Amino acid sequence: MQFVRPFEELSLEDWRRTQSVNQESMFHLLKAVLPGMKAGQWGRIIAIASSTFFVGAAAMTH
Repeated sequence: MQFVRPFEELSLEDWRRTQSVNQESMFHLLKAVLPGMKAGQWGRIIAIASSTFFVGAAAMTH
């Protein structure tokens, strides 16, 4: 699968796959680590985004 392409060529499946990786992965990570962090009464979560999130890039709508 090619991830970089014009919006007109993106399928809904491509869109959903990208959103799942970018957003749902954080949800699953938090679900896995939060109980231990709460039990230990300590922890840090640092989320890092791609630089293209802030500036945008051609053919990377999703």
